[in-house]
Amino acid sequence: MNRKPAGQPMAKASRRIGQLVVALIVLGVPMAWTTRLVLAFLAAMLTGILAFYFTISRFDPGQLVALRRPDPLEAFVEALVYTLGSFGVLLYLAASEHSHWHFALGFLAILGVWFMVQLIYSQEYALRYYTDGGGLNFPDCPQPQWTEFLYQGFCMAACYQTSDTSVTSRSMRQLITTHGILSYSLSVSIIAMMFGLVGNLL
Repeated sequence: MNRKPAGQPMAKASRRIGQLVVALIVLGVPMAWTTRLVLAFLAAMLTGILAFYFTISRFDPGQLVALRRPDPLEAFVEALVYTLGSFGVLLYLAASEHSHWHFALGFLAILGVWFMVQLIYSQEYALRYYTDGGGLNFPDCPQPQWTEFLYQGFCMAACYQTSDTSVTSRSMRQLITTHGILSYSLSVSIIAMMFGLVGNLL
């Protein structure tokens, strides 16, 4: 029996279910409900990042070719949900009475969101590339691996461009546009609110 390819819809569903289960378990821990919410959110992000690690370790470009084309809104909607959750964490931090502990906890949760958003889009670049038959041109790289798609995802988040990768399809441009808009909004909002929170701590 052939092994299921990494990144197929079932793998995505399993990751999301795993995140939900872990979050519900953490919500059962006896402590202040606001702290439980932030801890559960952080645990869900860490679970998602760990799941992506296993996805990367099983990455097989040859099997991705046979997958159905991913829903163009799927990555955006999931990343948007996490981004809105991070804004909720920031509001929680702004109202926190235990500033230092909650600030550290919230910062880790928000950092987890940032990494999750980039991993979601890096995976989507890989799926879109192999199901659409291209869309990105990596120089001297006829069969891109996860490193190439992580490079594309994190460079778009940090610099909103890559110096050597060219985009060759409309669907990939649409994906990059939503990634850039969401990453920019997330980064600017977090930086602005973090400056305000640090100012309150000093």
